[in-house]
Amino acid sequence: MNMLGPEEIIASVGEHMKELRKQRKLTLQKVAEISGISVAMLSKIENGRIHPTFYTLLQILLSLKVDLNEFFASISTSKELPSYFLIKKKDYRPIQKEASTGFNYELIFKRAIESSTVEFSLLHLDPRAKRKKVTTAGYEFLFLISGEIDYFLQDEKIKLEEGDSLFFDGNIPHVPQNNSEKVCTLLVIYFIPQGVS
Repeated sequence: MNMLGPEEIIASVGEHMKELRKQRKLTLQKVAEISGISVAMLSKIENGRIHPTFYTLLQILLSLKVDLNEFFASISTSKELPSYFLIKKKDYRPIQKEASTGFNYELIFKRAIESSTVEFSLLHLDPRAKRKKVTTAGYEFLFLISGEIDYFLQDEKIKLEEGDSLFFDGNIPHVPQNNSEKVCTLLVIYFIPQGVS
């Protein structure tokens, strides 16, 4: 069993706090008034942008009238990483990073991956392009910029449409397939463990 890293635990705490606040139909402004913590600070904590001190976290949880034992018991520190995550465009969720006008962020995926080199590539996949399945060390994140493709992971076929994302363990044999008449374009991000060339 793998253990969550500190960044993932903090993100889990913030996400859980946001869920509880919404369940209680409280605005950030109302929680700020009760807890004495600014709206900007609360927003950053909920979105995993900053790490709250224990005192700050306590103030927020008390303002939400949360049982502390239940709250911390609900934050799991273990993870079972599935072989892949498919994130459909419709499931991206808006997030607020800082006060701004016209900056509309959507969170696609967040996961701490330690001791990795990151490589960004654009892949332009010709119609009916062919290649055998390959494996790569580390993890891969794909974002389909244009077109529609079938992505094969081992024996599973995953349909990706424009705007969808896929995150998977590159050690699984994989290959994309473009069955359309147009070139498809993907953003491919590799997370390569240190020491692997």
